[in-house]
Amino acid sequence: MKPSIGRIVHFNSGEGPAAALVIKVRGEGSTLDLQVFYPNGGIKHMFAIEPGRHLGSWSWPPRE
Repeated sequence: MKPSIGRIVHFNSGEGPAAALVIKVRGEGSTLDLQVFYPNGGIKHMFAIEPGRHLGSWSWPPRE
C-alpha cells in the first residue's frame, strides 16, 4: 500500500500503537507527517516519521 493524505496509520508510541492521520507525504512516499491521536485523548503533530515497527515509527494497521 502507498500512504496518502487522509489515510489512517498507526504511530508506534511508548504506550502502544496510536491512531494517526496522514497530513503530508514527504520525498519518495514513505516519510510522513502525522496528526497522532493518543488513547488518553492527547493529540500531537509529528514531523518526518519513518515506517517501521520500532518506537517512533509508523505502520499500517493490521488487517483482521
